[in-house]
Amino acid sequence: MLANIPNLISVLRLLLVIPLFFSIRNYDVTLTILLIVAAYITDLLDGWVARKMNVISESGKIIDPLADKIFVGVFAFLLLLNGQLPLWFCLVILIRDVLIFTGGIFFKKKAGFVPPSNYTGKVAVVSVGVSLVFSLFEYHTVTFIWYIISTLLLTISFTLYVFRMLKTLKEAK
Repeated sequence: MLANIPNLISVLRLLLVIPLFFSIRNYDVTLTILLIVAAYITDLLDGWVARKMNVISESGKIIDPLADKIFVGVFAFLLLLNGQLPLWFCLVILIRDVLIFTGGIFFKKKAGFVPPSNYTGKVAVVSVGVSLVFSLFEYHTVTFIWYIISTLLLTISFTLYVFRMLKTLKEAK
């Protein structure tokens, strides 16, 4: 069911990419930071409301991470277009997210449920967010260190996610 409050909050986060596009294209760092904070709050809020109201849904398990991936992906791509993010790091973010999302769809068809994200993945996404914010301010050395940290965390979380999915599929047989 799409029309429950947590899913609407996730959709709101997805819609934040529209003003994000204009804030980044216009180099409005203050508005960009406010939109990032709003996206983060909606990410925390949708899960909390879903648990509190007991309206956790399979569609919500798809909409929530999809909204996260689209928001971060658009953010990274816009920074790339502005020359504030290297292509290799943008590709790391986008390719990992596409692989996890398509893998999750495949897993749902095989196992019948959406695999939850892992703790390492959540930490990796926070590190990507830090990297992207540093990219806004162009702190080159510090930002590069965060790119490396984020890339390592993204790789580890992706590997753990794949192993967990394969193990679950093997146990289901």
